[in-house]
Amino acid sequence: MTQGAQWLVMTEGAYTEKDVPAPRDAYGVSKLEAENILKKIANETGLEMVILRLPLVYGAGVKANFKNLIKLAGSGLPLPFKGINNRRSFLYVGNLVDAITTCISHPLAVGETFLVSDGQDVSTVELIRMIAGGDEGYESRKN
Repeated sequence: MTQGAQWLVMTEGAYTEKDVPAPRDAYGVSKLEAENILKKIANETGLEMVILRLPLVYGAGVKANFKNLIKLAGSGLPLPFKGINNRRSFLYVGNLVDAITTCISHPLAVGETFLVSDGQDVSTVELIRMIAGGDEGYESRKN
């Protein structure tokens, strides 16, 4: 599984599984190289492989920037995000487990690449509102 889609070239609109990878940094290059090495091994050995490309995964015990955003959103301080007009995908850890389970059990998943998300892209402002909604309101995005 690879996380983050910053290394894809978008055709138009949202990223799709058909977009051509074009890494912009060493991290993206390493992920693409890992996918290619695993594809080669799968072809040579008959290993059944599925590629899952993930956005930021959240849930109990979330760390790093998302954890910091949760703290900020709950602080009551005014945050300088009002003018940001973006959309971003996220993935609840339970939905990730469901995706993995589906790939394991579905024979047509073999050899495919999937962009996995909660299916509801949100702006930074919307995300902060969801988090600040109390009781980690961002979890209302679970499927």
